[in-house]
Amino acid sequence: MKDLEQQLTSAYQAHANALLRYCSLKVNSPEVAEDLIQETFLRAWRSIRQGTEVSNLKAFLYQILRNLIVDNYRSRANDTSLDTLQEEGFEPESVQVDDIERWVDCLDGNIALKLLETMNAPYRDVLLMKYMQDKSLEQIAKITHASKNAVTVRVHRGLAMLQKLFVHNMVY
Repeated sequence: MKDLEQQLTSAYQAHANALLRYCSLKVNSPEVAEDLIQETFLRAWRSIRQGTEVSNLKAFLYQILRNLIVDNYRSRANDTSLDTLQEEGFEPESVQVDDIERWVDCLDGNIALKLLETMNAPYRDVLLMKYMQDKSLEQIAKITHASKNAVTVRVHRGLAMLQKLFVHNMVY
């Protein structure tokens, strides 16, 4: 047990910052990213304690984190019940024309997020950083270790792909 604790403590010191950076690219909230990192190490602890054989701890941690990120996307996508909306202040009888336009924009945004999940990582990641995390092209280039020109091309192509996916998946 002490060996496991020491192993995970060392892994946390070695990999937590990289895991947090990776997670921050995937979710748009620093608080959620930190929570997912904590949950990653907690699940790793439980899994190893229950006898899971782990040959590469870093890869194991990334796999757990990827699964948690997917779960996070799914829970956000499914969290649009009327009860939830009312808890957040939505009152159906007080809807005005401006509110309707705002809700349509919101629904389009939710559809876009779901479609983003289906895109290849290089395009999805730059679009998330640019439009969800409000990062500049220079910042994205630094994070992705690509030139600003390459990032610009990825954003342009990613938007074109997203538009095609959006039009293709529209329900009439």
